Amino acid sequence: MDVITSALSGLTNDLLTFSSLLFHDVLLSFLLLALVLLLLARFKFPKIFPLLIACFLLLVLLDPLKQAFAIPRPCTSLPAKIPCPADAGFPSGHAAIAGIFVLSAVGTAFFYPFLLLGAFISLSRVYLGIHVFSDVVAGIVLGMVLYAISERLYYGYWRPVK
Repeated sequence: MDVITSALSGLTNDLLTFSSLLFHDVLLSFLLLALVLLLLARFKFPKIFPLLIACFLLLVLLDPLKQAFAIPRPCTSLPAKIPCPADAGFPSGHAAIAGIFVLSAVGTAFFYPFLLLGAFISLSRVYLGIHVFSDVVAGIVLGMVLYAISERLYYGYWRPVK
């Protein structure tokens, strides 16, 4: 196990555990994601359509990627702060969503809030003991690549270039 994973998963803090669990529950995470998307639409976020395309691509590709790599989660052999999810750990879906949102916000007022929230969500996966640091890094990179592809598809092929 790498140094960052050891350091983060070795911490114990009730407030950190509670706040990390807010983003672990699938239903709550989906509701928070929907709320953020609605707020972005309300404030006329200029990159909402590439962001939605990237989220859709991630939804389609994440499980096949996890099955293809089949890298087990650290919680299969080490203690974790929550029950170990049954699927493989590589790449982290939560970190991929964070990567999508952070890259989509570059150049907007949303960048720093998304960067901080994305870093917290990504590192909370390691803190909870259900991912290693490399899972999270791969997830962030995957999300950013999917967003870049989505932006290219949307602006390069579906909308006229001005």
